[in-house]
Amino acid sequence: AHLMRVCSFQACHSFGRHPRAVLDSHRTVRTQLNTASAYPKKAGSMTEQASTGDGNNTEDASFTQASPVLAINEEEYEPQLARKLEKLQALFSSLGPLPALEVFRSERSHYRMRAEFTVWGTSVKTLAAGGDPDVHYVMYDSSSGIKPAPRIRIDQFPVGSRLMNELMTVVREEANRAPAIRERLFQVNFHTALSGESMVTLIYHKVLDDVWREAGLLLRARLAKVAGTNGHIPHVIGRSRKQRMELDHAYITEVLQVNGKSFTNRQVEGSFSQPNGGVCQHMLSWAQRVTTPTDSLPIQSLDTPQALTSEAGAAVEGNTGDGTAVAVTTQPGLQHDMLELYCGNGNFTIPLASNFRRVVATEMAKTSVDAARHNMTANGLSNIFVARMSSEEFSEAWRTKATKRRLQGLGDWDSLRLDTILVDPPRSGLDAATVKLVSAFDRVVYISCNPG
Repeated sequence: AHLMRVCSFQACHSFGRHPRAVLDSHRTVRTQLNTASAYPKKAGSMTEQASTGDGNNTEDASFTQASPVLAINEEEYEPQLARKLEKLQALFSSLGPLPALEVFRSERSHYRMRAEFTVWGTSVKTLAAGGDPDVHYVMYDSSSGIKPAPRIRIDQFPVGSRLMNELMTVVREEANRAPAIRERLFQVNFHTALSGESMVTLIYHKVLDDVWREAGLLLRARLAKVAGTNGHIPHVIGRSRKQRMELDHAYITEVLQVNGKSFTNRQVEGSFSQPNGGVCQHMLSWAQRVTTPTDSLPIQSLDTPQALTSEAGAAVEGNTGDGTAVAVTTQPGLQHDMLELYCGNGNFTIPLASNFRRVVATEMAKTSVDAARHNMTANGLSNIFVARMSSEEFSEAWRTKATKRRLQGLGDWDSLRLDTILVDPPRSGLDAATVKLVSAFDRVVYISCNPG
């Protein structure tokens, strides 16, 4: 009998009569005109169009005006949430009686902490085609059936955080004022935090030089005057092909409240982070509560060699296989270990670590692994081992008890007491090998952005 905790946190929102919009982790904003529902069934149901060449299409310089585009109909939130709950209950109905669902509501507007926008109007081609002389953020109406998809101008974005909207205005004004910022700019990424920190990444079809740097410093000075920054200076990053120019650094520090305790969380430019900061705090608090230590789980590997892990607080020293030295300790007084797959920057790993003797976490992206290790240190934790490897690779190593270079420092397989697993997979879900691995655990915590 396996105890499974399943958490599906999805924001439900209805936009005005024109587009519905969703933002993907690493892609530009996508839109679809639809009056029936505001949230897409899956990302694949929408197509993405982006500027090409120098960042400007010239087939048609006109675009839909901004006024009716993204007015959120907040009255639709509760009906949409009710439909989602009904669907979720139906998905689990075959498993028999289940505990009552816990429901955590999102803010109804300004809940999205990061977004990416295509930019229109950054070269003389637009003007030559009779277009608007000003720079604008745009989305593309992929549901219209028209090719190329019509552009929709976005001046304000009520899905995005209030700080994001303030930054959007300043960046657009500065791009219209400063040629070095405007020329061949084709995308702007905004990343904000509940803490008031923020990053703005400007992406170009040109080589960035000292002239751009000076203009970027002036932009940063203007952004620093935005009220929502709470005294934090926004980080400005310029990117081009094979080039990244950081005016200070390329990360922000979020502060998340989890069951009355604060955790710092470094979020790196271009890497995944939970987009809804408020719901993220709900997720973390929920996951921490449901993994609170109990005596109901069997203790595995009680014949663990004394030299490795049987003493509370004992350290296993080694190397992660990518050049980073580690000294992983065990949490005094706790009996159980947790495995986490797809750990990212340690968003779940850090708050949950106090519930376990030891945590083993895997992640493929190097920037996320580095951020996770930083977050461990920043939050004073030493009982976490982060391995840079895929879930498939870890599953195979677990099955065969193999010795892997990137698992150096983990210790002997028999020293582990892994009886809880947490998975927060991509939208596509778990692969077959990982499903088999998960089924071997006594307790499963599954975070899903796409249940069913």
